[in-house]
Amino acid sequence: LVEMLAAKMARKGVEVEDLVQVGTIGLIQALERYDPDRGVKFATYAVNTVVGEIKHYFRDCTWAVKVPRQLQEIAYSIR
Repeated sequence: LVEMLAAKMARKGVEVEDLVQVGTIGLIQALERYDPDRGVKFATYAVNTVVGEIKHYFRDCTWAVKVPRQLQEIAYSIR
């Protein structure tokens, strides 16, 4: 499950192995936090937790910044 999600979310400049490690941490967190009394399947909960951890990794550890088009146009007009 983690390897599949990591491969889907892989981006240029980020190793898939790193995403697998981060996703595995998310899976462990899902195992610890899962409550079957809520009526949600474990796989559903685990996927959301793993994807969330991978997104946090991208937010915290990568330099992929998307600049709005308007700011890009202003930067080009200044030059």
